[in-house]
Amino acid sequence: MGRTWVLLVDVDEYMVFNAVHEDDPPLPMKAAPEGIPTLEDWSWSYAGDGIHGRIDYGDGQKKMIETGDIDESQIYYAGFVIEDDAKAKYFLRDDLTYYNQTGLDEAPPGVPTLRRFYEGDYGIVGYIYGDKNKTDGERLITDGWGGEIGKEKYIKRFGGQVFTDNSGNTYFLEKEQRSFPPHLEPALALEVRRHLPKTRDGATVQDVLNEVSKGPLGELGPCLSMPRLRYSSKEEDDIVWSKEMGSALKGFDANNFATFQFRHHASKHDFATNKYGKTIIDVSRVGVSHFKDSARSIHFPLSYLCRNDFPPYSTSLFRVNHYLDSWEAHSYRQDVRASRRCRECYDVLTKDADVGKDNDIQGWLQYFVEHHGALKASELLNGAGDFVPEKIDVT
Repeated sequence: MGRTWVLLVDVDEYMVFNAVHEDDPPLPMKAAPEGIPTLEDWSWSYAGDGIHGRIDYGDGQKKMIETGDIDESQIYYAGFVIEDDAKAKYFLRDDLTYYNQTGLDEAPPGVPTLRRFYEGDYGIVGYIYGDKNKTDGERLITDGWGGEIGKEKYIKRFGGQVFTDNSGNTYFLEKEQRSFPPHLEPALALEVRRHLPKTRDGATVQDVLNEVSKGPLGELGPCLSMPRLRYSSKEEDDIVWSKEMGSALKGFDANNFATFQFRHHASKHDFATNKYGKTIIDVSRVGVSHFKDSARSIHFPLSYLCRNDFPPYSTSLFRVNHYLDSWEAHSYRQDVRASRRCRECYDVLTKDADVGKDNDIQGWLQYFVEHHGALKASELLNGAGDFVPEKIDVT
């Protein structure tokens, strides 16, 4: 069956195979190291720079706690240990996986289902199905949260729960994570990453996905989340073509391509610099009904198909290189973020994104020239890296 993948990235971002390097973050853990408490149902605090969640102290009671401030440069994905400014350490449980194993897959007999639900101002907002007094797909707001702990208990647990609101109405919150692509088993994902092709090999994303589907990881789902890696504007002192790229690349100027000009990147677990990931969606496996609602975010565009947690770098087969580019290119782009492009901000990003270095993506041009021929490749790449001196009014 044919596949049609749509890549949701910006003009300054490029998808690449996520090769293994020595500076990669460690693999996520399944359980807390000895002596470190596990933080459950956790999320970032709205009041400060810490995390709040529940801890089971072993007395049968799970108590809500709030950590001290946490440096955003730490790895705070599920499966890792974080440390706050008071030197207290906590293990972040993978809540999605936990509730996928414990939540109900289907509604109990006679209980209507709320789908595509989310947190509203006065209760849970969703679309009702299986209620004899309402039309399937009708939007509904529950009467409150069903008690003080309802908001945390039901919204943060990703569905699979039976919920009773303040008026005594009972609903089943559909198990959202049932349709998420699973997080990959860390050891298996790392092994697949070790055998990923290089960009110069000419393999496509679909080639890799087809090959992966034949192995123990299986088919990965229609919406794949990928981590982003920020590349700074620090240029090489002397940009030359690598010997392994061959003489076919003579006549091309490396300075015209951001993917050659900039190779220095941020720490791979620095969320403050890299920000949220991006996605690639196989629309041939997505029903029309999933496109009826507005996207929750460009980073999690489809409810119930795109995971709304962070893709762990160390288990991701693909990543998105995000280029700061030169100041000329960075400030030239006119879009909704133009007001945030100040020179001071740019210089800070350049500094923060100068921790590591790689050449993972550069093989694309060699294959492009070999595949299309030097003449055709030159025609297709004519004007790359140039800027129109003045904006043209096309109205």
